[in-house]
Amino acid sequence: MSRRPGAARPLVELSALTLMAAALLGGLLVAGQAARLAPLLRGAPLSTWARLAGFGLLGLGEVLVPVAGMLGAGLAFGRWRAEGHLTALFSLGQRPARVLAPVVVLGVALAGLTSALSHAWGPRALAALAADVTASAADLPWRGGLALAGESGVLRGVTTPDGHRGELWAVLGAGPETPPTLLRAGSAGLDAEGRLTLREVHLWAPGVRAVLGEVDLSGEAPLRLPGALRAPNTVESAALDPADATAQWSLHRRYCLAALAPLLAVLGALLGGALGRMPALLGGAAAMGLAYWGLRLGSLGLRSGELAPAAAGWLPLAFLLPGVALSAAATWRRWRA
Repeated sequence: MSRRPGAARPLVELSALTLMAAALLGGLLVAGQAARLAPLLRGAPLSTWARLAGFGLLGLGEVLVPVAGMLGAGLAFGRWRAEGHLTALFSLGQRPARVLAPVVVLGVALAGLTSALSHAWGPRALAALAADVTASAADLPWRGGLALAGESGVLRGVTTPDGHRGELWAVLGAGPETPPTLLRAGSAGLDAEGRLTLREVHLWAPGVRAVLGEVDLSGEAPLRLPGALRAPNTVESAALDPADATAQWSLHRRYCLAALAPLLAVLGALLGGALGRMPALLGGAAAMGLAYWGLRLGSLGLRSGELAPAAAGWLPLAFLLPGVALSAAATWRRWRA
C-alpha cells in the first residue's frame, strides 16, 4: 500500500482483490445456477452451457458486484492491517476519512456498475437465458425422453433419418393394474411457465380412440423455469409496469442493491482494518445474510399486502444500515489503533 492514501496504489489493490472475489464468487453462483437448470438442459450442447455461464454472470451481477466489493475491501484492509500499513498511516497523522477514500471511490463505482446491471444488462441477459432454457427444455423429448407424472409416464420424440424432429409418443398412467393411455402428437410447445402442449394428437385409451387438436400436459410435465428467469426479473426497469406492485417492488429492489454497494465496501474495510481478513469475511457473510433476510421479508410482506412496493424493496437497506452503524461504532477505535 502506498504511503499516500490519495495515490492510485490502494485503489488498484482494492480493485484487483474485488475482481478476484467476483471471479471466485461468480464461479460458485453460476455452478449453483447450472445445477438448478440441469434437469431442463439435460443433453444440451456445450454452446448452450457456455451461454448459460455468460448470461448467468450478467444476471447475477446485481448481487455479485456489491458482495465482491465488500470481500475485496475486507481482504485488502485485513492485509494492510497485518502488515502494519494502517498503523503507520495513522501514526503519520493521516485522517481516517482520507484512508477510507479509495474504498468510497470503489464503492461508488461499484454502485454505478450494479445499477447498470440490475436495471438493463441483467434483465436482458436473464431474458436471453430464459429463452435458451425454454428452447432446450422443449427439445428434451428428442434428447432421451421426458419423464411425466405417474408411474411409467414418459414422452419421447422420434428423430427422422435426416436428423429432423419427428412425431412424439407419450405413455400416461401405466401401472400394474392400469392400462396405459397412448398419445401420438405431430408437434409440441412449451411456454415460459413450463406448460407443455401437444398438437395434432391421436389418443388410444381403454375403450377410447380419439383425434384431438390439442392436449395440455402441463399437469404431467414437471417443467418450470426458476423464478429468476421469469418476469419481472427478465424485464428492464424502463419497461416495468407502473401499475404492477411486484414490478414496482423489483424496481425499488434494484435501486436498493446499487445503494448497498458503497455501504458494503466501507463495512468490509472497517471489519478488515479492525479485526483482520477472516473476521471481515465472516462479518461480511453475516451482513449479506441480514440483507437477504430483509429481501425475503420484503417479498413476503408484498405478497401478503402488509408492505408497499417501495418499503418492501428498500427493506434490505433498512435492515443492514443499523448493523453497519453498530459495527463501525464497535470497531472504529480498534481500527484506528
